Amino acid sequence: MNFLLNISVDNDGIKTINAAGGSIAILVPQASSYYQVVAVLISPLNSIQVSWTDALTVYTSSTQLSTDQVVPINSSETAYLGLAYAFNGTMISAAGQAGAQSIVQLTNESQDTVTTGLANVFTVNSQAQSPAVTTASSLMVQGLATLWPTNDIMVTVMSGAAVGMAVPTYAFPQFSAIYDKRLTGQVTVQPPIVLSFSASNATQSVKFDNTTGQFQLTS
Repeated sequence: MNFLLNISVDNDGIKTINAAGGSIAILVPQASSYYQVVAVLISPLNSIQVSWTDALTVYTSSTQLSTDQVVPINSSETAYLGLAYAFNGTMISAAGQAGAQSIVQLTNESQDTVTTGLANVFTVNSQAQSPAVTTASSLMVQGLATLWPTNDIMVTVMSGAAVGMAVPTYAFPQFSAIYDKRLTGQVTVQPPIVLSFSASNATQSVKFDNTTGQFQLTS
């Protein structure tokens, strides 16, 4: 399944975003997670098209998860709903059936705690980006991670962020019930919009509202 997001920003909006040192950020929201991971950062333009598919990739990273930490992908494998995988410290391989058909699971069989989650490839204005981490959680030795794929997308303006950065959920106003600006660290986040994509709603469009500093759904 292919998905497309159209983003419109007028000239005043471009000036507003640039003046704040901001970028347009695309994330895959995880409401129950402690961290939201920046998948794509885009300099503001009048017209931006972001596309992706529902293909799944499971990854591991030796980088330990912490606030504002950029998580690189060290190992990855194409994943399928309903299947389980294992990481042996070097590579990820299939390991039978998962506990349900709507999830992907990964067991950490290495000797160290790792960061794991899902990743995807986004294309911005016809330019494919490097595989992007979309979810991240710590997984202890012999631990089992249960990953819940979603076709939801979060769009916002962020300052001080980087692709692959794990930003605490409480830094996202109007998304986190425990938002606290005092704790947001180096990253500034504008209130995001969350869009749910599906087979019947595979293309959506948003525009930047220069008055509120937020994106609004247009179609």
